[in-house]
Amino acid sequence: MLVRKLLLTAASTLAASCALAAPASATTTARVALRDDPLFTAVDANGGIYWRYLPYWADTQAIPGWGFYTGDTIELACWTFGGPAGPNNNTLWYIARNFSRSGAGEGYINDHYLNTPGTAAHPQPQGPQCDGQPVVAHP
Repeated sequence: MLVRKLLLTAASTLAASCALAAPASATTTARVALRDDPLFTAVDANGGIYWRYLPYWADTQAIPGWGFYTGDTIELACWTFGGPAGPNNNTLWYIARNFSRSGAGEGYINDHYLNTPGTAAHPQPQGPQCDGQPVVAHP
């Protein structure tokens, strides 16, 4: 899935940037180590929120079970800025997956729906920045 592809790309970049060539087993270990993606809790999503394909509120499809609810643990892959969402027009978005419920998919989540530090006026992005604004494939 997209989160895994991003992680594998990061692992490949990390391995390529090392001065010494690493044996295959060391590369595999580096990929496992990258599972330290930030985990946060979904908030203000009592009725459920669907994932977005791009970092814009209207870019979604209503697929039952494909998204997150208040209290779900969300694993963040990377962040980017996009369209405003939430009552404070937050423009910080993450590509993420639902760590609590398998099969709930992955996609973009606005920072308003996470218990991350910072505010809409003073965002504090968590993890690495996304390379551009990748489109998340829908189920």
